Amino acid sequence: MSVSIDLCETRLRIAGREFKLNLPRQPERIIGAVAQLADADRSQTDPYWGILWPSCSVMAELLLNTEWPPGLRVLELGCGSGLLGIAALMKGMQVTFSDIVSDAVGLAVENADLNSFSSVPGLVFNWRQAPALTFDLILANDVLYASELHAALLSTIEMMLAPGGQCWIGDPGRTAAKDFIHQASDHGLGVGFRDATGRIGLFPSAGEFQVIVLTRPASD
Repeated sequence: MSVSIDLCETRLRIAGREFKLNLPRQPERIIGAVAQLADADRSQTDPYWGILWPSCSVMAELLLNTEWPPGLRVLELGCGSGLLGIAALMKGMQVTFSDIVSDAVGLAVENADLNSFSSVPGLVFNWRQAPALTFDLILANDVLYASELHAALLSTIEMMLAPGGQCWIGDPGRTAAKDFIHQASDHGLGVGFRDATGRIGLFPSAGEFQVIVLTRPASD
């Protein structure tokens, strides 16, 4: 895919922290370019990486308002512009950005530098071919919109989440999330839920933001 990406700087204030992000000025151009690709090529990219979804800011606020053990090794899946990873960096975590789109990973790394976090590593990979690396915490937001991606996402989480680790997936209440939750439970992952304030809750309702918290057993 070849599309010129014009960036504009955006400033956000989340949980009392100032974020500076360069974002695609016209993310719809990326969506249009992907739509023109053949089916096989479309499966190797993501048309939505240039959009900063509203739920991502909610997830970032929750991360900032939560106490975490020091020095966690963190992977942001589907990083897009890198907002979640930058929030994790602000909490003292060791972050690696990842996405199937190399432009997204490059932009996330640049945005981290824009917020005074230099030399943050990035990985470009397809969830169907995850690298053999493990992390204490995996972060993602709004990645459950397509049911056909759930199996690959679960496979990546199982491969890359360290024993005893957690995966936090922010979701705006998409109906497809329920299928993913059942699949995760069937795979032996612990499943819990938090609302936008961080309170532990019950099985989420459609249309309501939630964080799906997956826990890998300390010993499989």
